[in-house]
Amino acid sequence: MPPLADTYLGALPPDPARTDPSREALEEALAALCARGRAAHPGLAVTDDEFVRHLGRCGTSLAAGGASAAAEDLFLACAAVAGVAGAVDRLRADHRAAISGYLRAIDKLEISMDEVEQRLWEVLIVGSAGTPPKLLSYSGRGSLAGFVGILAQRIALDGGRQRGAEARAKAKMAAEVNAVAGDAELAFIKLRYKDGFEQAIRDALAELDDRERMILRMHTIDGVTLDRIARVYGVTQPTISRGPLAHPIANNLLTFFITSSPTFSGRAESVTRGPSSQNGTVAVASRGT
Repeated sequence: MPPLADTYLGALPPDPARTDPSREALEEALAALCARGRAAHPGLAVTDDEFVRHLGRCGTSLAAGGASAAAEDLFLACAAVAGVAGAVDRLRADHRAAISGYLRAIDKLEISMDEVEQRLWEVLIVGSAGTPPKLLSYSGRGSLAGFVGILAQRIALDGGRQRGAEARAKAKMAAEVNAVAGDAELAFIKLRYKDGFEQAIRDALAELDDRERMILRMHTIDGVTLDRIARVYGVTQPTISRGPLAHPIANNLLTFFITSSPTFSGRAESVTRGPSSQNGTVAVASRGT
């Protein structure tokens, strides 16, 4: 195995202006960071080589021997991005209180906390096409709790603005639909059976717990793939497939509900939220995987 210093330097982003400490000082600093990370998270299977490569990729500074780097937080972030067993659960549990605290600082939260968490963990751990997981940009300057909390605030604020734009678009679409809906019989059917459809879905979803409802909503309404959902929850794709998506009544009713008519589709999100989501608690994070 190459020296830790070689691994670290090989993973660092190019920077002609960078001045590196001596190899001996680097080796000593990296070994100390590895020891701190392992001591904080003994149950997470991350090798020194993997951790040091992560430190290089995220540009962790080793000034003053790396004393200012949050090695414990960096180790957990490394394990979560790498998909190490138990890392995502630990990350979510450790930062749940911090997320709630940062969101309470927003005067009027226009997006539910479980929606914020859904997007937050996807951005942090999975990333998107062309965008790496956000945890790879955490370099250990400051606490991971602050990094996660600030990102949660940004997602909440962006989500509120997006929700407002979507509401205006849906209102315009509904007005256009109503303007051309000259069929009195069709209008009667929509009015007569709308509440029945909603109640049927609520009855079916009542058989699911908060976590299962969130997974169903992520896949059916938000269009998140099974693989991405599995990564967010730190489980395998078959585990997700055997969950709420295998529930024929809830899944089929919800799919029909949101695709049958613009009159119904705008209400689908509220129907899939359980009581705990409406009360503002982070229901989706309350259970283990």
